[in-house]
Amino acid sequence: VVVGGLAPDFKALPELIARPVAEFARLPLILGASFLEAPLLENSWCGVAVAPEDVSDRLIILRTQLIGNAMKAGVTLVLALAMVAGVAHADPATRIGASYYYIDGASALILTAQMDSNGPTGDDGRHHPALTKWDVQWRFRHNMYGDVCKMEKIAVLVGVTTIRPRWRGEKQGSAALRARWKSMIEAIDRNEAFHKQQAIDAGKKIEAALNEMAPTKTCEALTDAANEAAQGILAEHKNASREHNVTTDYGRRNGVSLI
Repeated sequence: VVVGGLAPDFKALPELIARPVAEFARLPLILGASFLEAPLLENSWCGVAVAPEDVSDRLIILRTQLIGNAMKAGVTLVLALAMVAGVAHADPATRIGASYYYIDGASALILTAQMDSNGPTGDDGRHHPALTKWDVQWRFRHNMYGDVCKMEKIAVLVGVTTIRPRWRGEKQGSAALRARWKSMIEAIDRNEAFHKQQAIDAGKKIEAALNEMAPTKTCEALTDAANEAAQGILAEHKNASREHNVTTDYGRRNGVSLI
């Protein structure tokens, strides 16, 4: 079993698979460690995909406040479940999360100053009102058939999270300022939607590429070719997200601003 070139041990997996789906809603699963930092996980909402037969039922939302190794365990278990269930040609399982930081004030200038100092840090090293992060994880199993190695099972997991501001004094704010706040939140939603689509498109393309991998003489060669193809697709869509952040100034030119 391969996860981005790694091969964890899943001896306990059959016992986990035998449990009712409802039990997984109580498991400490959160977004992958490769794209979330522990401080961002407080008070966050996370979706956990358990990959049952009906794709529309694959998203279970639960609240978590866990950090550390549970991040890796969450991605590992979800991908393993998808493989055992044989979900190879369905759309990738998707988990959507949000994390918040708080600001307070009675004017657009005060709120903006707090977002500029307390907001999430982008690739440019600056603080921004909001930031969407995403990643795609994949797992595949292959085997020798005669003198060639072929893919057997594939699972892909897409994770998206947005760090957003929350205005503590919103109910006490002026009508004009609340209207501007509402407009900014809507702009954050639109900006998030762009990055979310990049993540989902990357996941679909990676799943398709892995399913279409041609047999190779050795499984090592198939592993290398599969990971190279997936990494190339991931890089393409990550670059699109980065370019969007640059051209829109992390959404500010599209309305992610109070001033």
